[in-house]
Amino acid sequence: MSEKLYEVIKIDNLKDMLNKTKEIYSNKIAYQIKIDNGKYKTFTHKQVRNMVDNLGTALIDMGLKNKRIAIIGENRYEWEVAYLSVVCGTGLVVPLDKSLPENELESLIERSEVEAIFYSKKYEDTLTKIKYNQNNKLKHLISFDNLENTDGIYSLNELIKTGEKLIKNGNKEFIEAKIDNEKMSIMLFTSGTTSSSKVVALSHKNICSNLMDIASVVDVNENDTLLSILPIHHVFECTVGFLFSLYKGAKTVFSDGLRHVVDNLKEYQVTVMACVPVIYERIFGMIRKQLEKQGKLDNILKKEEELRNSSMEERKENFKQIALDTIRSEGYSYDVNINIGNFEFPTKDYGDISLPAGYYDALRVEIGEAKGHNWWCVMFPPLCFVDISSGVVPDESKELLENNLSEEEFALISGNDNNTEIQFKFKLLEFFNQNGMITAKK
Repeated sequence: MSEKLYEVIKIDNLKDMLNKTKEIYSNKIAYQIKIDNGKYKTFTHKQVRNMVDNLGTALIDMGLKNKRIAIIGENRYEWEVAYLSVVCGTGLVVPLDKSLPENELESLIERSEVEAIFYSKKYEDTLTKIKYNQNNKLKHLISFDNLENTDGIYSLNELIKTGEKLIKNGNKEFIEAKIDNEKMSIMLFTSGTTSSSKVVALSHKNICSNLMDIASVVDVNENDTLLSILPIHHVFECTVGFLFSLYKGAKTVFSDGLRHVVDNLKEYQVTVMACVPVIYERIFGMIRKQLEKQGKLDNILKKEEELRNSSMEERKENFKQIALDTIRSEGYSYDVNINIGNFEFPTKDYGDISLPAGYYDALRVEIGEAKGHNWWCVMFPPLCFVDISSGVVPDESKELLENNLSEEEFALISGNDNNTEIQFKFKLLEFFNQNGMITAKK
């Protein structure tokens, strides 16, 4: 693992994470939810943790201790509260893809053997029909949207109230539940694009080790606002866009959709967003379109062409000004030095690509006292987009590397050189602690 840059709160499991951070972030805002007409409602970190305890207590009272419970729906705070109420003392959670067609949803409910499911309103008719299929174990439907229990359907809102009463009357079964850190607690299904979906089993230890690794290299705290935009059932968004935010005491807001992402960034003053390259490309396209409308695009493209044809020495001042402007916009006053030379880089593994340590020609941005380290993502940004689901560098990034290296050099880093003594390791989610967020020395 790369060198730790920040101190972390050691956590053994997600329940431990909630308990250790409850008082630290107590009155900080955990969720800001848009209602309508520019109005919002908020929940503090303490309120969220109380909701988890209440809901988990109610689930156990329903007879769901050690049972499998699914969740399906769009990104919303209720999804996250439901997830934690299951995994932190009730049973095993099964996050499901909200875009599943009815036949596949029914198949996964049957295969996973879930006995309850949390859901958004649009799935009510489908799930009601599936519930009465003799081939599955589904007994309980729990609605995110219904404010009260109805015939055969529970309300998440009502269950939280029920759990609160149970706790006041001395029920501590959920609160005092013991967690097996290495036992399968999360059951995921792959997308099944080439065959039927496969099960991926994760434990508290898997998730918490990633949370601590991310926290050790990414500076996020209770003053940050995180925009949740990627599908929350995916482990990337679930870990970074959901659990990491609660772990670090940040505020989470939810995107209104890809078309509105730029507006949401402004609306909520977002400081952190977990994304994939295609979304950044879309944001870039929106910005470009807006510049074109404002009549500024031609001038920017002209300057870009001038810079493209200039030497690296001539570009140094431009790079320095960009760095200074960025630092000032974040409220800091660090000075910046730009140097072009031959610098030392450590060995780095990016999925199935391993880059050896050594001295390389590079442009180095030194910020403040420059006590950090050089990172390969700075040398070659496409390496920041390692496929976290399979631990490999995308083909397009490999092609760029192959086009810029000799045949011998590419064979060395890609493991195709039979004479090399480099050992390769597969590291799940290495992206989290070897990502492009660390882009300079500080």
